[in-house]
Amino acid sequence: MRKAFTLIELLIVIIIIGILATMAVPQYQKMVEKSKLGQAYIKMDALRKAENVYYMQYDKWLDINSPSMDSKYDVKISALSLEPSDFSGDKYFSYWWGTNNYRTPDNKLHAGGAANAVRTESFDGSTLEAYWLFNDDCSVWKVILGTNLGFIAWGERVR
Repeated sequence: MRKAFTLIELLIVIIIIGILATMAVPQYQKMVEKSKLGQAYIKMDALRKAENVYYMQYDKWLDINSPSMDSKYDVKISALSLEPSDFSGDKYFSYWWGTNNYRTPDNKLHAGGAANAVRTESFDGSTLEAYWLFNDDCSVWKVILGTNLGFIAWGERVR
């Protein structure tokens, strides 16, 4: 008489593998998301440091949103060995500087520069998720933006 697996035994093994897979896939997705966010923190920190160097050199915050910003912008950023194009290869986030004053939900006023990362994919087609790293205390906040990149609401403090 030959020994072999029965159909029931094979089904049980397949069910166990399926259960393990359903637990592993969400954990894997969380790890991938943390990795993307960690990469964004590193790039935002590089922008924040460049802003601080700029502030020390010119005694003002670099504001690329200013209508008076001219072609000197590229030269000044190049002097810091940091080009906006250094960040353009990221397919998950886009990055920029900002210099507005913001009051976060913890009632702290953040004045001066902030490095920003915005997810390239939208939540629902009308809002985007962004992360703002403030120069003064290195805190990172989640922010909800409109598709025109206008501020809508604060999320939680991430770091």
